[in-house]
Amino acid sequence: MPGLTVDTHFGRLVRRWGLTQQTDPVKVEADLAALIPKSDWTMFSHVVIFHGRRTCFARRPACGACPLTRWCPAYGEGETDPEKAASLLKFELAPGAALPDPLPGPLPDDA
Repeated sequence: MPGLTVDTHFGRLVRRWGLTQQTDPVKVEADLAALIPKSDWTMFSHVVIFHGRRTCFARRPACGACPLTRWCPAYGEGETDPEKAASLLKFELAPGAALPDPLPGPLPDDA
């Protein structure tokens, strides 16, 4: 059954992105349910939560290593230098996997 999981990371990020101003999880869920197609609720929740755990941290977001910078109204709240931001990232690699060189950065402009 699809659903929006409004945990700490999810609530923080959707407020940071300007998708809601609510702090009550039930109200956050209602606001996002009106914006996101029901078929995407579960995957959207997973993606937002993982992004909050690995890149867009509460105290010091890794803005310079974030693939969403072009759309993020909160860009610049955290470290914007790409190398310094990359050092803040938290993730687990599969056994035997290596980091890409260079690390992927923001998407190029559409111009």
